[in-house]
Amino acid sequence: MNTTTTPYRVLTFVAAMLVGFVAQATIHDHSPALIRLLSAIDIVPTPGQIAEATGDTPEDELFAVAVDATLAEHLRSRATSVMSMFPNKRSAVYLEDLASSVGILSIRWMATYTRIRAFADTEALRFAGNTLDSPVTRLRHACVRALRWIPGKAATELLSKQLARESDERLRKTIRRMIRLRRR
Repeated sequence: MNTTTTPYRVLTFVAAMLVGFVAQATIHDHSPALIRLLSAIDIVPTPGQIAEATGDTPEDELFAVAVDATLAEHLRSRATSVMSMFPNKRSAVYLEDLASSVGILSIRWMATYTRIRAFADTEALRFAGNTLDSPVTRLRHACVRALRWIPGKAATELLSKQLARESDERLRKTIRRMIRLRRR
């Protein structure tokens, strides 16, 4: 047995195994029909088309695309946005997870906006209140933009309270505009 090549072979084998274990999904690991629908720039797919491409749990497939770091950012962001077509508890949990855990700020922005605007329920308002405490201005911005569309006094109160404490002048201007637009 050649002892100089044996450690090399062992290291090569171990490295190959590690690569296999940590390898992330690729575009081929997702439904080709779903990827085609998310890639289309001239159409907005219907919930039926998404469900047909994904099966019984479209939220799971959309979330898998949204968290797949090997995919293009626009596909991941579109998958995040399309979760709004399935306003259920599973989508809400996925969107909150994306809003807090994904490394790309534009996807976190989309998840925050979608979670609040598409659901417009008590839990969405709770999430909005928590998000307005974020140190990340862009996430507070997503929240403010989404709250513009939520009916009722609670959304207006959240915007007014944020205006009183917001330190970013550009966001303060946006909050004033959203409050004005809500009065129309």
